[in-house]
Amino acid sequence: MVEDECRWKNIGSRFLAEVWRLRLELNRIMIRSWLFLMLALFIRLNASAAQPLPVTESKLIINANAGQLIGLLQNALLKEVSGMVAASDGSGHLWLLNDGGNGAFIYRVNTQGQIIHSFKIAKTHNRDWEDLAIFKWKQQTFLLIADVGDNRADRGFIELVVIAEPTLPKTSVVPQVKNEQKKLKTPPNNMPLSAAKTKQIQILPWQVQRYHYPQGPRDCEAITVDVEAGKVYLLTKRKQPAQLYSLSLEQLMRKSVQRTHVLILETELPSLSKPVTSAKIDSLFQFFANWPTAMSIDASQQRAAILTYGFLYFYQRQAKESWPQAFQKPFAVQVLSQLSQPEAVAFVGSDQVWVVSEQVGSPILSWQFPSR
Repeated sequence: MVEDECRWKNIGSRFLAEVWRLRLELNRIMIRSWLFLMLALFIRLNASAAQPLPVTESKLIINANAGQLIGLLQNALLKEVSGMVAASDGSGHLWLLNDGGNGAFIYRVNTQGQIIHSFKIAKTHNRDWEDLAIFKWKQQTFLLIADVGDNRADRGFIELVVIAEPTLPKTSVVPQVKNEQKKLKTPPNNMPLSAAKTKQIQILPWQVQRYHYPQGPRDCEAITVDVEAGKVYLLTKRKQPAQLYSLSLEQLMRKSVQRTHVLILETELPSLSKPVTSAKIDSLFQFFANWPTAMSIDASQQRAAILTYGFLYFYQRQAKESWPQAFQKPFAVQVLSQLSQPEAVAFVGSDQVWVVSEQVGSPILSWQFPSR
C-alpha cells in the first residue's frame, strides 16, 4: 500500500512538473509573440513620414518569357558584378564594376562578355560598390560609382565617386589623356576563366562626395541620374516599402571642400512590395524577390527600369511627370526565372534592357522594353 501511494505521488509530481513546464513554454511563446508584435508596431510608428505619391491605377503587364542571351561574362575578375551601364559610343560595350572587396576597378566589356580594358580608380576604396550610372554634364560624359551598400546598416556616410568616362587607348603606348597616369602591359584578354590578365590604366576621380540619410543608415544598391531634373536618385533595398532618396546633381559636380551632405527623402514605392505572380523564381531569393538591386533611366530620360531579385519592372514617364511620380506605377514587369542573383541592369539603345547576375560566368540577358 505504501509503495502504491509513493508511486502515485511520483506520477502526480511528474504530471505537475510537465504541466508547469508546458505552462512556462507557453509563456515564452506568448512573450516572444508579444515582443514581435511590439517590434512591428514600433517600426510602423517610426516609419518615415514620407507618403507615397498619388497613384493612377493601371493594369500591370506580366511577362515570363526568356531573355535573349547576348553573351557570358568570361573572366573570373567579373565575379561579383553589381553595376553596369552601356558605353556612350554606341558600340554595345559595357562598363562593369564589382561588389565590395574586389578592388577599385571598372571594366570595359564587349558583347561576348570579354574584358577589353580595366581601369583602376586612384585614391578610392571599394568598400561596397553597388551600382553604376552614366550621364552627361556640360557636354561631357561621366560615370557615377555608388559606394552605397550597407548590409549591417552601420555606415555613418556613403560615397559617390564621379569619373569622366574613360577613353580607350588606340595603341600600346601610354595615352596622353588627362588623369590617366600609367598603363601596364599584359597578355591578351581572351584567355580562359581565371587565367586572363587585362590591360590596366589608372585614372583619378573627377569628384568624390559623401552623403548620409536623415533617418539613419540605409542599405542601398540602386542609383540612377535624372539629368533633366538635375537629380540623382537612390532606392533603398531592405526597408519595405522601398524608399526613394535624391540629391542635387549640380551639388554633386561642384568642386568644393568635402563635407557630408544630407540626402532628401522623396517618396516610398509600395508597388514594389505587392505580390506580382506565383511564377517560380530562384528558391534562394524567393523571400527577397522584391528587394531592389539596381535601377536605370534611359538616354531619352523617358523610360526606366528597376531590378529586384525576382523581377524587372518597367516605367514610362508621362508629360510633366516627375520620376518619383512615375515610379509609383510600373506598367509592366518581367519575371526573372533564369537568373540566380540579378544585381545589375542597363539600357542599351532606347529599347533594350540588359541584366546580369552577381556570379562568375553570368549570362548577359536582354529584354525589349515593352510597348504600352
